[in-house]
Amino acid sequence: MKGILVVSNNCQPCHNMKDKYAEQIKNGEIDVVSLEDNADKVKDLMEKYNIEITSIPELLIVAENGDAIAIS
Repeated sequence: MKGILVVSNNCQPCHNMKDKYAEQIKNGEIDVVSLEDNADKVKDLMEKYNIEITSIPELLIVAENGDAIAIS
């Protein structure tokens, strides 16, 4: 499984989430995508996984087969 954490640069809960998952981010288990820095990538993620990101931080979990299995 792979995680994708969607964050905003000026969001304190986003910074808290990045701190909480710092080890997994460092190990490459979770990728961090910033709305401000990678808006096109966020749009692509929403289209690819047929999801709507309505709040941040948002953690998307992707199965080995490439299917989105959870979003929180």
